Amino acid sequence: AADPKRPLPFSVVLLAGFGGPNANAAEPQNNWALLREAQIEGARSLPSVGLASAMDTDPVKGDLHPPHKQELGRRLARWAFAEAYGGKGETDGPTFKSVTKKGSVLHVSFAHVGQGLVATDGQELCGFAVASEKGNPVAARAVIKGDTVAVASPKVVDPCRVWYAWKQNPATANLGNADGFPALPFRAEVPPAPPAAA
Repeated sequence: AADPKRPLPFSVVLLAGFGGPNANAAEPQNNWALLREAQIEGARSLPSVGLASAMDTDPVKGDLHPPHKQELGRRLARWAFAEAYGGKGETDGPTFKSVTKKGSVLHVSFAHVGQGLVATDGQELCGFAVASEKGNPVAARAVIKGDTVAVASPKVVDPCRVWYAWKQNPATANLGNADGFPALPFRAEVPPAPPAAA
């Protein structure tokens, strides 16, 4: 019998990519990206709420209602099986955890790495951008290093901000885990250094 005190499981589908791909490295003020961020924060702050990304279900065409729903259904079912029936295994894509800086390289760590971080298409990682404190985002090279991704650009000597898949249609974003889930979009800043002891 269902536990009447347990919250009703509820699933959220992250907005699909919409419109054609563009050459911008990131779109900091894009409403589509900001709404995805709100969806992620809402799902993470409530009990028994799952989240499945639809960003990669029709990346080239950028259809508001992407036709390839079977994979999205699989992602939702994996979460529902684990949440409602105690199923095992990863149910989510890599999710931003923290960012640190070493020299001109930002190191981004993730939760939900599952069986390991991968490029979902087997190619070089795409979809990352970095910027200095007041600079505009530029495309960055990203390399998987265990459960982290090292991100840098020769155009940004002092990076302190990073974005991933932060566009209306992040068609080229290809970070995921080996369990078959794409990484969730994020934006982050390197935390300020603690004040020096007196």
